[in-house]
Amino acid sequence: MAVLGTLEELRETGISTTRPSDGPARSVSLVRRLRLQVGIALEEGNRALAVVAALLFLLIGAATIVVHFAFRPDAGQAHLGFLSSLYFTVETVATVGYGDYSFSKQSPWLLASGIC
Repeated sequence: MAVLGTLEELRETGISTTRPSDGPARSVSLVRRLRLQVGIALEEGNRALAVVAALLFLLIGAATIVVHFAFRPDAGQAHLGFLSSLYFTVETVATVGYGDYSFSKQSPWLLASGIC
C-alpha cells in the first residue's frame, strides 16, 4: 500500500510517520551468498540457464588450456602464460577480438579451433 502526502498531512490524518527499526544489521558471508545464488540457479525454472553457464565456463577453461600449450605468438618457441591465454580465450568467445594475438601463423588444427 502506498500513501501520498506531506508529513504534516499524514500526521493530521493520524498516520504515523516514524519508521520501525529494522533490528540489528546482519552480515552474510560471501560463501553463503554464493551458495544461495547457486541454489537459485539450480531451481527448476533456471536449470537450463545453469547448464548453459556451466558449459560456457567449461568451454572457456578447456580453450584456455589449449591456447596455453599450443599457441605460440609470432610462431616462436614461447607459450602464452595462463593469464594471457585466459584473456585471449575470453576476448575470442566474447567476439571482441582486439587483435592482440592472431591465429594466422598457427598450425591448421589451432586455426580451426580459433574459429569455434
